[in-house]
Amino acid sequence: ALLNFAVHGTCLGASNMKFSADLMGKTEDSLEKALGGGVAMFINGAEGDVAPKMGGDAGIKFIGETLAATTAGLWATVTTKSWLEIKGTFVDEKMPKPTFNGCLPLFGAGSMTLCDIIPLAKNLPLDAFMQKVLPFGALRLGDAVFAALPGEAITDVGLAVKAQGKQRGFSHTFVVGLANDFMGYIVTKAEFYNGSYEAQATMYGEGTAKLVIEALTKRLEALKLTPAAGNDAGAAVIDAGGAGDK
Repeated sequence: ALLNFAVHGTCLGASNMKFSADLMGKTEDSLEKALGGGVAMFINGAEGDVAPKMGGDAGIKFIGETLAATTAGLWATVTTKSWLEIKGTFVDEKMPKPTFNGCLPLFGAGSMTLCDIIPLAKNLPLDAFMQKVLPFGALRLGDAVFAALPGEAITDVGLAVKAQGKQRGFSHTFVVGLANDFMGYIVTKAEFYNGSYEAQATMYGEGTAKLVIEALTKRLEALKLTPAAGNDAGAAVIDAGGAGDK
């Protein structure tokens, strides 16, 4: 059972010292029990600006069990096919020069930021730490597609990718965040200059979202449906998060 939903796994906060799968682990465990066995896999969406409303162990239990129950209910409505066309595409995209976009807050240090420790941090080059090329891929199962990006995209970016998938005839476009590598956060140009944590953790400049959306659009275009594929392509997948980005 493959579940796609967009949320940070941060019910347990920065002071937590437990080794934990957080709400994702609870969701998978509860879903496997609800379905009477098998393996459940949680794949995250565009969760860059999505945090769990409840925290602590109570949040893990409530959110995990709620997602599992919702998915189990949808599972019963899924129809299957005897066969599906499967097709994939993958490319490494060259990235612009990475730099810090502001002074990142330090967890557990009150109002202190990275610039309080390293005065020149705002303009510190990151070439030695960040990737110069990053992977973007897509996997089509029938008329549904999974678009994989290597970072934490905000909701607007996820919705933009879904819109590109819809334009190319896909019944569902699932955004898969945190996939295959990590480029930090991915925010729009408008968000880039607002000083938010997500904006400051976007390392590839004001055009980061545009670059990511265009890279994934090319992958979706490469997998775009033909009439033959669309006629017999009822993939057994569940968009349990609705838009998958809220």
